Amino acid sequence: MDNITEANPQVNHGKTVRSFRHIEDLSQKELSAKMGISQKTLYKLEQEAIWSEEYLQKATKALEVPVEVLKNYDHQATVNNIISNNTFTSDNNSSSINSGPVTYNNTLDKVVDVYDRMMNELRGRIAQLEKQIAQK
Repeated sequence: MDNITEANPQVNHGKTVRSFRHIEDLSQKELSAKMGISQKTLYKLEQEAIWSEEYLQKATKALEVPVEVLKNYDHQATVNNIISNNTFTSDNNSSSINSGPVTYNNTLDKVVDVYDRMMNELRGRIAQLEKQIAQK
């Protein structure tokens, strides 16, 4: 891929696009059609950390997000932010979060809860980036 963008080493365009695709409940086939590329190409792109500007532009248009979000989104920073803003305690397969008591019956409940928190954090970060863009 030519015209590769410079990016923060923590940024992974493939993971970010895959995450947004899941949030939008799109299959690879649906997103690739919106991007005007083959499903096989999208599959390969989702495995790559850094995308060319051409593919970033196609993805942002198809997903309706600012290109800065795909270029700058850091998954690990989001996870760290969620963890640092919450207190988790364990007591016989249950867990309490400082926003109120939540009981988990199994690991899947924990994963879903963390995923929901990550998505909320992502939506907040997108709103912040959109405000910054609008101010420019």
